[in-house]
Amino acid sequence: MKKTEIAAIVIILAIAALAWLGGRQLSFRPGEQGSDSLLPAKEVRVMKEDPGKTLAAFPAGFPAEAGAQGSGAYKYIPANSIEQQSTVEYVSQKTLTENAEAFLGYFNKAGFTVTNKSENSDLVFYYAQKGNEDLSVTIKKTNGKVSVSASYLKR
Repeated sequence: MKKTEIAAIVIILAIAALAWLGGRQLSFRPGEQGSDSLLPAKEVRVMKEDPGKTLAAFPAGFPAEAGAQGSGAYKYIPANSIEQQSTVEYVSQKTLTENAEAFLGYFNKAGFTVTNKSENSDLVFYYAQKGNEDLSVTIKKTNGKVSVSASYLKR
């Protein structure tokens, strides 16, 4: 064999190996190309998302302020899992107290049980559960601004 033939074979094998390895990490289920249904991967995945798309993953009626300034959102998928935790963060136009009341009211109305909480003058945290759903909300007041971070996980 000539050196060029050997080099060509090595390059083809390298490309095939990279395609196979890359495809295994973020493969879609058969017949679901382009969907959000991922197979488990060996590593943790964190993906930045549009806040509107992320809020759509939360339960109906969740009292986040749509279109709030400073919005950010991401999806977290643990290693060896297909569970997806959606998180949205934004600067609120409401006070810390108004936010706390809105989220507590939502938890009660939607049938969530608050299993952990911390309520201080500049920081409020709630962790609530209902069946296989977990919601956590952190409301923080810093330099006169109120920021909200909310995460939702359906197991």
